[in-house]
Amino acid sequence: MQSINFNVQALRALAAYGVVIHHTLFTLREYVAPDRFKADIKTGASGVPIFFVVSGFIMMFISHMSPQTPREFLRNRIARVAPIYWLLTVAAVIAIFAGGAVFGQRSVDSRSILTSLMFLPDLRDGGLVGPVIYVGWSLNYEMMFYAIFAACLLLNGTIKRLFALNFTILALWVAGTTVENAYLGYWGSDIILAFAGGSIIWQLPTLPRLPALAMLAASLAVLPMTDIFPAINAMAHGSLVTIAGGSALYMRRSH
Repeated sequence: MQSINFNVQALRALAAYGVVIHHTLFTLREYVAPDRFKADIKTGASGVPIFFVVSGFIMMFISHMSPQTPREFLRNRIARVAPIYWLLTVAAVIAIFAGGAVFGQRSVDSRSILTSLMFLPDLRDGGLVGPVIYVGWSLNYEMMFYAIFAACLLLNGTIKRLFALNFTILALWVAGTTVENAYLGYWGSDIILAFAGGSIIWQLPTLPRLPALAMLAASLAVLPMTDIFPAINAMAHGSLVTIAGGSALYMRRSH
């Protein structure tokens, strides 16, 4: 069990550092020094897909080691994620109403508040309106994944759940890329494939140490690709990187 935790935590740390770097540079460009810092920032943008791969891996691991009902699973996930996010959202709303600005926002309406608290996209004629706490966009996808995974828990057997999970994600992605619908386009974003990648990695046979480390080294080597080649989509790049890098989780079960 400890080996699994060490590997997962290392990958989480890589993702977290990437996200921190990305948002630091983004804040410099958008808010601190917009006139002097105009770089096209993508450094660290792959951090979120890495988190999603880890999430897919961890959910499969948890359901295998500690069987839960869909209700228990959702209750535990919501209890871990939602309270602090809701608290920060309420604090941000109060700050905005008091005349402040949060992530550049100086006004907020009831629809934006409700969709933020419910982890739903706020799609309007003018396009997508981000959550009150803008970085909470990733939680919308995380909660969607939890809902799909909870439904899959109704099935008995790891393989059945894995198949149902990946079939649903793939079907949603295909619908999002082929059907002209704003909500399907949102929920069927390329980034959801990272959840599927993580779940598949969990089911891979245990890799020997050297091949696993070689895959990790290869994934680390291509991490800067979005900086070297800015045209590469950060989300697609991150998903590919983490499918390779996540394979370094070669101790996927306790021995």
